[in-house]
Amino acid sequence: SFYGLAGKKPTSIAAVKRLIQKLQTTAQDSIEYSWKRLVKGMSSNRKSARQGFAVALTEVLTQFPDINVQDVYSLCKEVNLPSGHVSQKEVRDLYSGFVFCVSALQRSGKFQDVALSLEVVKDLLSILSKKKKVPTATLR
Repeated sequence: SFYGLAGKKPTSIAAVKRLIQKLQTTAQDSIEYSWKRLVKGMSSNRKSARQGFAVALTEVLTQFPDINVQDVYSLCKEVNLPSGHVSQKEVRDLYSGFVFCVSALQRSGKFQDVALSLEVVKDLLSILSKKKKVPTATLR
């Protein structure tokens, strides 16, 4: 269950383990649904959700090497970068979600492509140059 990923640390770690075990016995479309759901959940403002979803995404990417990192990053940008009129709080949540998503990609060891790595750095620098600040806890 994705809900358990937003719990306290022992609960979220157990939820990650259950998710991986379940995905190891399911079809490819369930794996795709899961990584997409994890990316979309990164901008949640529920307490501990970002951390739990980031750990889960890291593990999913590590355990299932056939997942296309460019697809993950494209969705990360699509759902976690603000477009249109959004409040300052929503902007912070989206930027935080983006940084957590990038962190999960990096921790999974998926950044092998130089062009993608450069795109990620460019996008992160763009976020940091905006007037709306990313919470410093996100950048740790």
